[in-house]
Amino acid sequence: MPSLEPWRPLLEGTRRQEILNLVREVAGRLAEPGAPQRAAEIARSQTGHPGSVYWLPQGLAQGDAGLALLFGQLDACFPEEGWDQLAHRALQEGVGNASREAGMGLFSGLPGLALTAHLLSRDGRRYQRLLASLDAELSHLVQQALDVNLQASRAARDWDLVSGLVGLGALAWTRNHPALPDLLVRLETMANQTSSGSGFFVPGESIANPSLREEAPEGHLDLGLAHGLAGPLALLGLTGDSGPSQATRRLADLLQANRSDDEWGPNWSAAAALREGLLVPGPPTHAAWCYGAPGVARALWHAGFREQALEAMQAVARRTPQARRLVSPGLCHGFAGLLAHALRFWNDSDDPAMRSLALEMVAGLEQEWDAQAPLGFQAVEPGGVRVDHPGFLEGAAGVALALLAAATDRQPTWDRVLLLS
Repeated sequence: MPSLEPWRPLLEGTRRQEILNLVREVAGRLAEPGAPQRAAEIARSQTGHPGSVYWLPQGLAQGDAGLALLFGQLDACFPEEGWDQLAHRALQEGVGNASREAGMGLFSGLPGLALTAHLLSRDGRRYQRLLASLDAELSHLVQQALDVNLQASRAARDWDLVSGLVGLGALAWTRNHPALPDLLVRLETMANQTSSGSGFFVPGESIANPSLREEAPEGHLDLGLAHGLAGPLALLGLTGDSGPSQATRRLADLLQANRSDDEWGPNWSAAAALREGLLVPGPPTHAAWCYGAPGVARALWHAGFREQALEAMQAVARRTPQARRLVSPGLCHGFAGLLAHALRFWNDSDDPAMRSLALEMVAGLEQEWDAQAPLGFQAVEPGGVRVDHPGFLEGAAGVALALLAAATDRQPTWDRVLLLS
């Protein structure tokens, strides 16, 4: 994984070594043959949502592709420790058990496997045949996605980062794939539509989450980075080369118009519901990657609205832990995700509040460490239910990657999959 820009480690000296020891311990446990699969089985018996826990070898979120990212980053930081063999083995496991039936999703399908292979390819010097094959598959997936009548279904999974067009776009941009312009044109067209806010408005019957559907029977505008408006804004901002476009200005304006500010400053709810023809944002949500101010702020930063983005992150730093509403260690909606955001903003802006926030998140993760747990870190569900998630998005692998970024001087290129870079 080549370092594209200088990266400043947050931690030094004894603190750095303590955190690296923790990361190596987690990675070592995940490297034991069958350990991730056993943990996933345990997790299914612990969680209150059994359908949400699985292990797909090709998967980024919960699969061997996510493990390959961890082992690959460890190899980039410590090339003499043998992590590359583990990364290669995890990637082979993903490729050998891959299935087209998993769909076009970046986090569960072949696109995530392709992005992982690219990040492990050492600037294209390895895995050339595999990447050529996956590039051809990407062409088919993009055409399939563009053929979907988005104006008829209008389901977020058709266009979001996790499952849809934005995730395909992140891969196509990374691979400099010829399908990228068509993807961007579709997203720009949707952004510039005026009906119900934008083409990303989701009618009530197409809202996947039952509780959100109940809250917004007329439909809603999802505001998050994982499934909402911030995703296309982040991708269009990252791929633009001449400042904010009409599409990015429109999406940024929609996000600013649907803020749910609190006493600390700018904040966002998960979505703005359509009620009697008007979009009405809900109360602020947690300070996370998937939903909330950090993900929205990163999208605004990529799109060139950097003053507003930093203002939003400074507000996150001022909030109390209770107001941030983080209880789980993971990347998706936990301490590791906020750590990854704070590290990016600190490296980009040199803002001392971002450094303090990152240090606070490292301390929070240390408190979550439990040496008796199978993988050391457990996801925490509502009600305090602890789950031994092994994966990248919600589990121990993602926590280890965020801590590694805090303790080394290697660019965390893996966070491309989260659209943080």
